[in-house]
Amino acid sequence: KIQMGDSILNLISGNFSLYKITVNVPEFRICYNENSEVYTLYKLVVKVNGPKVAQKITSEQRYSKFRKLNNNLKKKFNDEMIDISFPKKKLFGNLNVNFIEERRLELENFMVLICGIKNIMETSTHLHKFLRL
Repeated sequence: KIQMGDSILNLISGNFSLYKITVNVPEFRICYNENSEVYTLYKLVVKVNGPKVAQKITSEQRYSKFRKLNNNLKKKFNDEMIDISFPKKKLFGNLNVNFIEERRLELENFMVLICGIKNIMETSTHLHKFLRL
């Protein structure tokens, strides 16, 4: 079992094929900061199951963090990501609930696809940090 202070990544590193890692973006919420600016947070749920590990990691991320992840991954894994689309930035109407739900589905699809690429999943420190492994 995981001990206090252990990272999941340390346990599964080098043995990714023994673990099932699932990622989804099941919901979002609209937030306001202290300057009354409005933004959306997307809930990211990562489940890791395998020998000695059954862990669920939940975080909330803004669209800009997903976009930064995409940009970092494309720099290193451009060939593997050639067919993976990322939701486009939208300046106006980006707080419309229907738009946010569509973007949530696109972000989830993006995450599922990149986590399904063995080389990226096993070697990308940007992805590991984003998933909080």
